[in-house]
Parts: sequence; structure tokens; C-alpha cells
Amino acid sequence: MTEDVADTENDYIGLAKDKDVEVLQLDDDVQQVKITEKISELKPIDVGDVQIVFIGGFAKSGAGKTLYVLGETFSACLACDADLLITNVAIIRLPDYLEKKRGEGRFEVFHSGDIRKILEKMVASKGKRTVIFFDELGKAISSLSSHQSFVIWITEVTSSARKYDVQYFLWTDQYRKASSNRIRANVSVVLKPIHISNKEGMPLAWSWSDGEEFEQDFQKGETKYEFGFHLAGTFTVDFLRTCYNTREIIPLNMIPTISEEDAEPLTLKFLQWCQVKGIELRGNGEKNAMAYLYRWNSASFVIPYPLKGLKEVLWTELLRLHVLDESEKVDEDKVGKDQVA
Repeated sequence: MTEDVADTENDYIGLAKDKDVEVLQLDDDVQQVKITEKISELKPIDVGDVQIVFIGGFAKSGAGKTLYVLGETFSACLACDADLLITNVAIIRLPDYLEKKRGEGRFEVFHSGDIRKILEKMVASKGKRTVIFFDELGKAISSLSSHQSFVIWITEVTSSARKYDVQYFLWTDQYRKASSNRIRANVSVVLKPIHISNKEGMPLAWSWSDGEEFEQDFQKGETKYEFGFHLAGTFTVDFLRTCYNTREIIPLNMIPTISEEDAEPLTLKFLQWCQVKGIELRGNGEKNAMAYLYRWNSASFVIPYPLKGLKEVLWTELLRLHVLDESEKVDEDKVGKDQVA
């Protein structure tokens, strides 16, 4: 007999047995089961005259949420004829049509977990129809600073949706409230993989086309769902297993850092900015120089670098180059030469 999920799971969406089907391990042979399925009705969020479909997949670890939502990601790419897929999942195989497009140079998979590199890729890919899939998003925004960076990023994506041409945003989490309410409030489809397959071998998930209806059902427990329905994936479990490497999923990094390799090129950009603004750095002390660094950081980047990085890397790089010394003039030409060397 199935336990009432609301009494046993708290805020953790776990795997409960459905009274009409047997729960199977995804790595076992698929047993044929009969389940009534309904076609999902995507209800996209309006962002001006552009529509972005937000799809969230929630399930306990080991329930097959990455596999299921990856299949939905492929379906999204096919539905909008995407040009670019951005994800932190190491995809090693694509559906035939997407593989053909990639071979022709008309489709790209950008694999990264660094939020700044992802944004830079989006800026460089303006006009390309884009699908984004983040696995285990909540783990990346557990701190205040990482959450703030994510809010800045998702606000930029949605407020400039036409510029970035994002068609779908998909993500997974173990906890239903682990991710930012900025996206949960706008969710178009909620998925809860249930670790079974239908007779054709497609994975199944509970599905809701309304976030509020999902919340109502969740409080009741799986045996009492009123609005949820079973939804089969487009691709088989056997195919999806071959499409990604679970050992190469890159943790999302929402807090951009300044590495040693970044020191010289960023210092050059800062000096060029000072030149454009008519700011003379020579003779300034730490307080004034850091104030200019803070101002440049906020003005130049959608997601600013942490102040700690400015202090520990760029400030010390300015000292190394004697940029602030009154007796020695160091301009961007010197930085460029050092960079080449």
C-alpha cells in the first residue's frame, strides 16, 4: 500500500509507488504497463512579445530526473528548431535530426557550468534560437551571493528575451523549492519522474501544466493527485542512457571568480575604461583606486565580479604594474606586452 507522500516526504519529492503500476529500476528490463497518458499543454510565460517555456523537473536522487528532462530538452530543441543548446550536462549523443544539424554547423551544444561564460556565449550568439537545460540548479544557488547572481542572470534573460532568443528553459532539482522563486513562479510545466517506463520503453513522469495545481497536489500526496497526469517522454530510456555522461555533469557556478589568467586581460580592460572616462590613476591611494574598480565592475558586467576578487587579484595586479606610482607611467601597452610575454 502506498504511503501518503505528504506525510512522509516533507519538502522532498521522493519516489512513491503508484497504485496502478509497478516501480521499476531504469537499468532493468522494461516491463509493459498500461497507463492513461495526456498530452502536455505548455503554458508559456509572456516576456513582451516573446514566449519562454519554463519546465521544472523535481525528484529524489536516483529517480531518473536528469534522464527524463534531457529527453524533454531534446524535444524542446526539435519543437523550436533550436540553433544552440546550453547545458551543464555532458551530452555525447543527439537525436538524428539534431546530430545532422550539428554536422552541418547549424546546431551547437555549449557545455559549461560557469554563469559568466554562459552569458558571454549568449551575447555572442544573438539571434540564435536557444534552449537552456540546467541539472541540479538548486545546488548552485544555495548561498545568498549565488542566488543574487542567478536572479541577475535570469532577469537579464527574460527582460531581453528577444535579444537572446531563449525558447525554453529547463531545470532539475531534488527539492521543489530549491530553485529561485523567480522561475518557479513562471513555471509552464512541472514534471516529477516516477522511475517507470511505458510499454514502448519511454520514461514516464507525473506532469502538471500549472504550478499552483502542482502545489495543491503535492500537499495531498501522490495517491490523491487531482490535477497531475502521467506523461510519456518522446525518446526511449535505452536511447537516453547513451546520450549523456553522468560523471561529467559540471556543477553550476553562479559566482564568477577572477583567476590568475584573468588578471592581465581584465586589468587591460580596466585601464582602457579609465582612459575613456578620463580617470588618472597615478598618485591615487588604495581607497580611490578600489572605488574606481568597483565602479568599472558594476558598469561593465551584467554579473559583476565579487569584490574579494577585485581586491585580491586586480588590485594586486595594479600594484605589480606600478600603475598608481607617481614616478612611473604604466599604460595598457605595457599590460598588453606582459600579456603576450
